[in-house]
Amino acid sequence: MAGDGEIDVGDILADARSRGALILLPRRRPGGGLDLAPLREPGDTTPSGPGGLREPVAPAVALDRLPSPRVLLAPAVALDRLGNRLGRGGGDYDRLLAALRPAGWYVIGVCHAAHLLERLPVAPHDVRVDAVLTESGFLSPPDAR
Repeated sequence: MAGDGEIDVGDILADARSRGALILLPRRRPGGGLDLAPLREPGDTTPSGPGGLREPVAPAVALDRLPSPRVLLAPAVALDRLGNRLGRGGGDYDRLLAALRPAGWYVIGVCHAAHLLERLPVAPHDVRVDAVLTESGFLSPPDAR
């Protein structure tokens, strides 16, 4: 579910679900970090995240046991044309992405077109995305991995 200022990808998720995709949403783990849990029905969430963000109520899934293809839409405050992502500063998505990479997940960063920049500063723990999605279109950064 879209957080404050994020692009609402609800229509994309509904379309993917209609095509048989398993939809997983992030949920904060007690003690920090993110799990992914299935969204079985469109309203199968509860306002348990920061600021009342709605999170799935189903148990988390074992990420290495999911069928392919595995695609993650990662929200971003900003992205650059090389696939570098700026999040909200907690590092939860960078840690999640680092865990998903070995299992072959494809990561699409999502932000508003106005927040797609030429270049962002990068820290050693930052994980690049494979593609960028804005309301204006789709961009495949050169050699994103």
